Amino acid sequence: MASIRNSRAAAGSRLAARARGFTLIELVIVGVCVTILAATAIASYEYATVKARRGNAQGCLIEAAQFMERYYTTNMTYAGAALPACSSDVTSHYDIGFSAAPTAAGFTIQAAPKGRQAVAETDCGTMTMDQRWAARPRLRAAGNPFFRRRQPAEVSRTVAGRTPTARQGAGEPINYRDGPSDLRDHPRRRPASQSLSGSPAQPA
Repeated sequence: MASIRNSRAAAGSRLAARARGFTLIELVIVGVCVTILAATAIASYEYATVKARRGNAQGCLIEAAQFMERYYTTNMTYAGAALPACSSDVTSHYDIGFSAAPTAAGFTIQAAPKGRQAVAETDCGTMTMDQRWAARPRLRAAGNPFFRRRQPAEVSRTVAGRTPTARQGAGEPINYRDGPSDLRDHPRRRPASQSLSGSPAQPA
């Protein structure tokens, strides 16, 4: 009988422990953890959303610049062109248009963030694109060093035995001097009939 009473008492204590539930400290700890995870997830989602909207605006700028080049090919002037409309996903967060009326020789298109995008967009800001994009595709944003045009600088490096010296601007290729180490003297560019010394190869 004593064993039965002891087992019943143990079962009753377990039921009482289950009915007691969580303590306040446990609930507070769980709430803090959930809040931290939610804040991290929301911040990551907002950053990804801002970046995706910026990418859509950049795509619209590229399409607009391509349209302007086609217009110039047909009319030999940029003046009088009207930009095609972008999708609502872009226009709801960016104002796309000319920063000034296009002239016969050039144009400048800009994408300015608006609404919540203007508040959340802290990395890029207003993006612009002009007629020079046709020769050197690039996107520039006002006040952003990543998009800012680099100033021409004297470039001097040694690459594969060559010493190029050129005046390089934004997106301009490096011009190498012709010399004894020019690509024309590269072994893979030599005719098969020449040896490394430049004389005709002797038949085996």
